[in-house]
Amino acid sequence: MNRTGKLHFGYYVVCLVDVLGQKERLVGWRELPTDASLPEPFINAIKKSVGTVVQIREMFEDFFTAVGDRETPIYFAHHEELWQRLNECRLSIQQFADTCVFYAPVAIPSGGVSLRPLYQMLAACSAVMLVSLAAGTPLRGAITVGAGTELGDQDLYGPGLAEAHYLENEVAEYPRIVVSPHVVEFLRSICERPEEDLYHQGMRLIAKFCFSVLCDDRDGQVILDFLGQAAREAWHRHARLRTAIDEAYAFACRELQRFSDDDNGKLAERYRRLREYMESRTVEGERP
Repeated sequence: MNRTGKLHFGYYVVCLVDVLGQKERLVGWRELPTDASLPEPFINAIKKSVGTVVQIREMFEDFFTAVGDRETPIYFAHHEELWQRLNECRLSIQQFADTCVFYAPVAIPSGGVSLRPLYQMLAACSAVMLVSLAAGTPLRGAITVGAGTELGDQDLYGPGLAEAHYLENEVAEYPRIVVSPHVVEFLRSICERPEEDLYHQGMRLIAKFCFSVLCDDRDGQVILDFLGQAAREAWHRHARLRTAIDEAYAFACRELQRFSDDDNGKLAERYRRLREYMESRTVEGERP
């Protein structure tokens, strides 16, 4: 790590999430009430736009924290300090209108690097993707590991952020989270390290979980497998997530039908791809 003035340069896990459909919802409160009254259409428009963006942000924070609050595994029972090192993580959030950027440094204060930020980012994002779809709010985004610097509090800048924005804006296309090749390279570098001490054994276990929630999409992109078996097992204790699967699938089907009826081929194709992904995660021929 190098320091230039007050700027600290390092590597960050960056997750950029765009809340889709907000342009239409903002129209509902383009004109503010002229008196103290708050018409119901105005209130509903606020809830569906401002309320939705705030809820996505808070939900991500909640899941991110919940994933981090794990009991010490048995094989680390006598190495509590080491387990704490493996779990060091500092989440920051940057907001651009309906786009949220969640990021955390890879380097940890005690020295070395940690996979914990990436692990928690992937797990939290899986849960948020599912719950938001079930609520009728599709998301599109990207996760990468890249260089950056914090210009101020919650103000990340650098190649990592630029790549996440590019992947979300130019590559993701339909509601999904695209994962950068840099993430895959980072995970492989951890798995291929020769060290056999307990710390690196723990790192490899985390890396294996991270790999387990990734998959190759039909266009060759690596994506977050938020309905895959590993993701389901990660949040199996959350009843809301379990019941959200049918609701999310129903939403994808409705949107596909809606855009097909409107002859909107572009958006119909995107929801066809979403439904196709969800159906590829069926169990023994049953619907998601």
